[in-house]
Amino acid sequence: MHTERTQGATYTKIRPFKGKAADGGGFPVYPNLVKDLVGQGAGYHEQAAHVCAVLSAWAYSEPKTVAMMAVRLGLEQNRCRSITLDNDTMFVCSSAFLIQSKCGRVAFLVYRGTEPTNLINWLTDIDISPATIAVPTTAGSAPPGSSAAEKRARTKEGPHVHGGFYRNQRATWFDVAQGIRLALEGRSIFEGTSEADTDEGREAAKDIKPLEALYITGHSLGGAMAALAAFRVASDPSYASVVAKVRAVYTFGQPMIGNAAFVSECDKHEVLREHVYRHVYGNDVVPALPPTAAGDFQHFGKQLSSRKHEPQSASKRWQWGPSRNVTTQLRSLPGIATAASDFWIEQIPQLKKVADLARHTPFVRSSGLGYSFYDHSTTYYIESSQPVGVLSEFGDF
Repeated sequence: MHTERTQGATYTKIRPFKGKAADGGGFPVYPNLVKDLVGQGAGYHEQAAHVCAVLSAWAYSEPKTVAMMAVRLGLEQNRCRSITLDNDTMFVCSSAFLIQSKCGRVAFLVYRGTEPTNLINWLTDIDISPATIAVPTTAGSAPPGSSAAEKRARTKEGPHVHGGFYRNQRATWFDVAQGIRLALEGRSIFEGTSEADTDEGREAAKDIKPLEALYITGHSLGGAMAALAAFRVASDPSYASVVAKVRAVYTFGQPMIGNAAFVSECDKHEVLREHVYRHVYGNDVVPALPPTAAGDFQHFGKQLSSRKHEPQSASKRWQWGPSRNVTTQLRSLPGIATAASDFWIEQIPQLKKVADLARHTPFVRSSGLGYSFYDHSTTYYIESSQPVGVLSEFGDF
C-alpha cells in the first residue's frame, strides 16, 4: 500500500498574478466554501455537487493535482491523504483521497474510477462472478465468512454485491477509516507521518476543529466504491459517529453494485435511501451495467439525469427522475459494442446527427443500442454540475 500526504497551497501561490477572487482573480471558486458546506445540512445542494464532480474527475490525477483543485474550489491549505493499493493477481487497483479542510470542519472522501489505460481496472469492472460477496443483513444474520453467509452466496440468495467493486473498496478502507477517525477527533489526517513533523505541518495542524460535514464521491468505478463506503458506514453500528457526519454521497456515472436484496437492505438506512445522489449524463452506458447477462443488479439512492449536450446557459441541467430506479440493466450485450463505437460517431457531425435521430426510435430505445461510452466523460459531468454564473475550477469561463 502506498500512502502519500500532500499539503494544499495558498490562493496566491496557485495564481500569483491575479490573486484572490475578491481582487478580480478566479480563485477560490467558492470564497466561503467551508462555511457554506457546514451550514447546508443534509440533502442535495448544487454547490456540493459541483465540488464533488470536480474532485471525482481530477481523482484520476496525482495527489498534488487533487489537492490543488481542492484549493481552487475553496479549500485553501487543505490536507490531502491519498491511499493506493495494487495487486494485479487479485484485480485490485484501488485509489482513495481523503481531503480535510484547513480548519478540519469539512472533509471529502474521493474514490478514483476506472483508468482508461489500466487493464487491471477493466478486469476489476468485469470481475463479477463467481466471487460475489454476501453482505450481512440488519436482521442479525451472520456476517460474510460465516457458514450462513457462505450458504447464501452458494445459493445466490440474500444480498450480494459486485465482487470486483467490493474488493477494491475494501483494499484501502482501513487506512481511509484511520484518517476519518483523526478528522472526527479534531486532529490532522497527517498525524503520525513525516509530513506532520515538519514546521509547516505543525503550523497547519493548529486549531483544527472536529469534523462536521463529510462528503463521499466518485466517478464510474469510483462512484461504485463511494456507494459501498457509504453502505459500510451506514450498516455497521461501529461507524455511527461517521455516518452522523455524512451530508451526502454524490456519484457520477456510477454502475450498479448489488442485487435487489442488497438494495432492499440499503433502503433501511436513511442516508442510503435519501442522501445518495447518482448523476447520469445523456446516454452514458456505465450506469446500465453490469448487463442482465451478469445477473440481477439494481441501483439504490436517487437519480438525477442531464439531457445530452445541454447548453451552458440552461438554468438547471440535472433533472430529478420520476422514480428512484430510472436506469435499469442493459438487456442487450451488443449494446456495449454500439456504446463503444459512439466515440467515433461523435467526431463526425453527419453520423452524430443520424445517431441522435436513431436513439429516439422505439426499436433503438427498447433494444438498448442507444447507449454511449463517450457520454461517460468526466468533462460532461463537471459541465453539467457547474452552476450558472459560477466559474470553472480553472477560475475562468
